[in-house]
Amino acid sequence: MVSQKQGRILIGSMLTFVFIFSFLSLWLRLTPGNPSPIIPALVKKEPSFAPYLWYLLSFKKEALVPDYTLLKKQINIFIAPKDSYFGIYFRDLTSGQEFGINENVPLIAASTVKLPLVLYINTLVNKGKLNWDDKIAYQEAVDYEEGSGILRYTARNGELYSVRTLATLAIVISDNIAYRMLVKHAGKETLIDFMKYSGGQTVFPGGKNLTTARDMSVYVQATLDFVKKDPKNGKRLLDDLAHSIYHVGLPGQIPAQI
Repeated sequence: MVSQKQGRILIGSMLTFVFIFSFLSLWLRLTPGNPSPIIPALVKKEPSFAPYLWYLLSFKKEALVPDYTLLKKQINIFIAPKDSYFGIYFRDLTSGQEFGINENVPLIAASTVKLPLVLYINTLVNKGKLNWDDKIAYQEAVDYEEGSGILRYTARNGELYSVRTLATLAIVISDNIAYRMLVKHAGKETLIDFMKYSGGQTVFPGGKNLTTARDMSVYVQATLDFVKKDPKNGKRLLDDLAHSIYHVGLPGQIPAQI
């Protein structure tokens, strides 16, 4: 006869054995190059709670967050031999993970400044302060600028252009005159206020067209936020950004099907 105490000890020993065996069998299954022909047969008979045991023992919350250390290292290796100075800022919109390389160093903004401008124009339209059909007169003395765009070839002094047309030209073909006309119409000081309100830190310092990689990411995020607020106008802005005539740099390397 087995006493009650002995029975409890026996049951406890059996449960301990099942627990250890379940864990051991799963570990052996996950171990590469296991030579034993017996183990696969044993693993098939493991208790159903074994996978959950493995999950609980191996689960780490931080493992769900991507680590971009290697990516940053690879980018540094790639740009090191280049005869240029780079400002880079990366942010994973899903996880929020981010990193930068010279991301706070002021650099010439060039045509990237057209994004916060056209975003500002969209914001004014959304608030009812501007209308896409509003007309702006071309004034050669103040609006003309060399460089990209078609208006420098086609615009005539006093000719009227809609806000919609100018916003499209500024983004799709990076028209410099369209940019200048929109700034004139909206006001440069109010544009500066908008860029700072959006989170920009380096905004026309000393009147110079400078920005940083991090600031540009702020304007991109503001654009994505605007799409949620005003899907109709926001999606049009995204469509213009996606159909620029310039396919150099990153856009030129992205496969056509993406």
